[in-house]
Amino acid sequence: MRTPLLWVLLGVASLLTLACCIGLAVMPRPIERLHYVAPPTTIAAGLVTVALFLADPDADVGARAAFFTLTLVLMNGVATHATARAMRIRAHGTWLPVPGERVRVHRPDTGGDA
Repeated sequence: MRTPLLWVLLGVASLLTLACCIGLAVMPRPIERLHYVAPPTTIAAGLVTVALFLADPDADVGARAAFFTLTLVLMNGVATHATARAMRIRAHGTWLPVPGERVRVHRPDTGGDA
């Protein structure tokens, strides 16, 4: 029973990664491409980790895979934010809002958006 489940988990992880690669290739703007980076580093990595837990009776292998998956999940947000910020600085010269740009500003003193 374990072997078919392993193939399903690894197959779904592979198909998800392939779909995200296609999404990266067809999206016209770099900022849109960033959305296709998260699923392979979170969902697919999680599926591979579960497959490793099921495939190998040694708990150390699964624990290492879980550690690396957790690291990928946590660092994905940091890397995505840094990349988006660098793209904005390259496009506008600053990461701050530029004149004429509509940006919602949260004002804590009024309890809402301006």
